[in-house]
Amino acid sequence: MLRDSDIVAGTLSATGMNILLNLDLKFDSVIIDESAQSCEISNLIPLKYKCLRLILVGDPLQLPATVFSQKNVEMK
Repeated sequence: MLRDSDIVAGTLSATGMNILLNLDLKFDSVIIDESAQSCEISNLIPLKYKCLRLILVGDPLQLPATVFSQKNVEMK
């Protein structure tokens, strides 16, 4: 079903699931909404699908990335 779909939606972390990796999917375009709120490394996860275009959508002045690590908070 995923191979025949024109549009596939999911979270950044869900795109890293093994079940998707085993399908050998390729996408022409990847659009990441609220990319300014995600950690930079998370934005790299969907790139493994060999996209031709990566579109990042987000407002860097709106909300920062959500980080739950106390150690990272202390290092600010």
